[in-house]
Amino acid sequence: MDFLKDGYEDILQNFFAGLLILWRRPFRVSDQIRVKDFEGTVEEINMRSTRLKTYDGEWVILPNGDVYTSSILVRTAYDQRRLKFVVGIGYPDSIEEARQVIHDVLAGIEGVLDEPAPWVYASELAGSSVNLTVYFWVK
Repeated sequence: MDFLKDGYEDILQNFFAGLLILWRRPFRVSDQIRVKDFEGTVEEINMRSTRLKTYDGEWVILPNGDVYTSSILVRTAYDQRRLKFVVGIGYPDSIEEARQVIHDVLAGIEGVLDEPAPWVYASELAGSSVNLTVYFWVK
């Protein structure tokens, strides 16, 4: 009968974790979160589980016991968020010209904030390119 005991423990753990999640509200429906290996938009929080829609359009149901005892990254917790990407240029190309082009492009994109200002720096001398890491903030 140990299998029944384990099943009830999981049910109770998920139930009480669900209560704590609903009471403490570390995240809300429509927040973008990452829990363990899963990342997406919260679609539902109930007493037993939290449902995410992943960025790939998949549906993930996470037991609240796992959610409550794991680290949670809430991507939409603040109004502003920093994004980054890496772009490679050829070794003969000018780093300063590339930086200026990237800054000009970012300045023309709606939603990219002027403050804090975007930041572009040479981050790696790769086998066939100079990699520039670009940081910028959005609302």
